[in-house]
Amino acid sequence: MLELGLRYGDGPVLMRELADSQQVSADYLEQLMGPLRRAGLVRTVRGARGGYQLAKVPDHITVKEIVDALEGRQSPADLANNSDKNAPPRWQHSAAHDLWREMEEAANDVLRRTSLGELCRRQREKDKQRAPQYAI
Repeated sequence: MLELGLRYGDGPVLMRELADSQQVSADYLEQLMGPLRRAGLVRTVRGARGGYQLAKVPDHITVKEIVDALEGRQSPADLANNSDKNAPPRWQHSAAHDLWREMEEAANDVLRRTSLGELCRRQREKDKQRAPQYAI
């Protein structure tokens, strides 16, 4: 998604280009694109100049939307509740359970406030800092 955000406005990007730029397999990326398409975050453009592109402006996509599309909406506390069927009833009223809830709320708050556009701006700044500087 970051790569598509960085290329937003340049037209569709071929899967092969995305895979090469991220150094992952095209098959793996193809698996990720299905949930992202269903969530309305990316779209496919068919044809000779086809590929993938964002379905919305990067500033209108939150990182939370991306995470939810790819990982589902279950929280760590929910996973703990569902997987610990044999856990003691005290779990719901434990300090550890409360801590999981607080962590979930803090993480979700950061993900909701951070847009893909903001992440792209941060990446561009990092890329500038990493670029070699030559002086004569």
